[in-house]
Amino acid sequence: MVKEERILNLLKGYEENGEWIKLEATYIIALCFNSYDDALKCLILRYGEQGKEALNRVTADLALVGVEHSPFGGLYGGIWYGKTEDTNKDIKGVIMEAFTEKCNLTWYKEEAKKRIARMSDKARKALALLIKLGFAIKHRQLTWQDVPIADIKNAYKGLFNEEWVDEIENELISSMTINAYSRSSRHHTYWYWVAPPYTLEVLKEMREEFEKLVTSKS
Repeated sequence: MVKEERILNLLKGYEENGEWIKLEATYIIALCFNSYDDALKCLILRYGEQGKEALNRVTADLALVGVEHSPFGGLYGGIWYGKTEDTNKDIKGVIMEAFTEKCNLTWYKEEAKKRIARMSDKARKALALLIKLGFAIKHRQLTWQDVPIADIKNAYKGLFNEEWVDEIENELISSMTINAYSRSSRHHTYWYWVAPPYTLEVLKEMREEFEKLVTSKS
């Protein structure tokens, strides 16, 4: 069992020390609770070996403050099913809310702007398409959960007359515009894309620019 205050203090410590990769790794652990591989992919594409190191360090730090991991549902199962002992909140929710609502996200916003500016032509067109498909905003995040990823890829091919390649998704992740994660049932695995919370304001600022890119192809 863990108190909410201990989780919040852990995130606050990362923030105060400027340990931005660890801070985001905590958020991604909560987002990708069902799969270590999903979290690892996001962090390595975005930060290289530093991302992998942060994932392992944060997992250990969470255990030290009392976050228990269930033997079921993957490494992070306990984050989803566990509750804080003092406030009876889902631990996963506490982490995601703290990162989204209480942490200073300025470093990420500035870094995202730099990376988006360096995007390849293919990735820029893909991002423009995602913006065109609309902003579904939940908890200050952009999500395309209501649009099957296969439909997005088909729309890309139809609009730009070129095939979608896996490198596009990888670049969207590395440029800090989406996180990709999965949810599994007994018979199926479902994939989702959700933009990090700090990307909301960045994409709003660039929305007109990217919409022009899609409109010119319509």
